[in-house]
Amino acid sequence: MAYKVHHRDVPAQKVIFIQRHVTADRLPRLLPEVTQLLFDHLTAARGVLSGPVFVAYHGLVSEDSDGPVEVCVPTSDPVEPEGPVAVRIERAHRQAYVSLTKAQAAYPAILQAYDAIGAWLRDHDQVLSASAREIYLPNWVAAADDEHCVDIGFPCQPAEPVGGP
Repeated sequence: MAYKVHHRDVPAQKVIFIQRHVTADRLPRLLPEVTQLLFDHLTAARGVLSGPVFVAYHGLVSEDSDGPVEVCVPTSDPVEPEGPVAVRIERAHRQAYVSLTKAQAAYPAILQAYDAIGAWLRDHDQVLSASAREIYLPNWVAAADDEHCVDIGFPCQPAEPVGGP
């Protein structure tokens, strides 16, 4: 399947997050568990969600590799770290992304979207500036197979010319 790659500017945002090491077979169970922990923490702090939940992939996640992932919940409220919950500012960035339906987001089919964005970056002289991520829209849980409910995003920047700036 051919994917249309778009790009957008993402503003800086505060996120609360939990990092875990996980293999691909465990990921579908981990994401709702950790997201609920983050929502509980946000609610206890009287904070509110200020953007879509996203998962940053800091390493390879496959059947054999348990690369670290961070489940991130944006908020603009004063929420403090506690236990496994950490807080940081996600810096502003340019993002190349594709929009997927629920069916397209199933593993391993989702890997085709990652490959499409990687090819787009190469073709447009861009490089990753932060970890790739999956951005889950509010309709993710209830979405039909043919409904847009997730974006795959690659923070990017222009590649340095060969020989330096």
